[in-house]
Amino acid sequence: MKRLIFLTLCALSGPAMALEPNDVQKCWNIMPTQIGIGAEVEIDIVLAADGSVSKAEITRYSPDNDLGYDLARGAYRAVIACSPYVDSEAGPVSLRLVVDEQEAPASIPLPGSQ
Repeated sequence: MKRLIFLTLCALSGPAMALEPNDVQKCWNIMPTQIGIGAEVEIDIVLAADGSVSKAEITRYSPDNDLGYDLARGAYRAVIACSPYVDSEAGPVSLRLVVDEQEAPASIPLPGSQ
């Protein structure tokens, strides 16, 4: 059975952001052992005027074990690797990244096939 992995990214505080989940997800290699563990990661970052990350710090992660820590480190690396975030304002930002897993539909109807 196929599974879909959803990444939710929320700006908890900071200037108006144009960050989208795909901005970070495209650089984040989530391991199969990290799927379905109810993972959340919070990272405080400071964006420079050019959208690059000038500072980043993991402030919280769950689950509070080795799997959660490894996932948090992967999220941290992805936030750094995917910069610059050119459509975002400079300043401090707190991010929450949530990994959610759901079953994929058995079939997805194509347009006009109904």
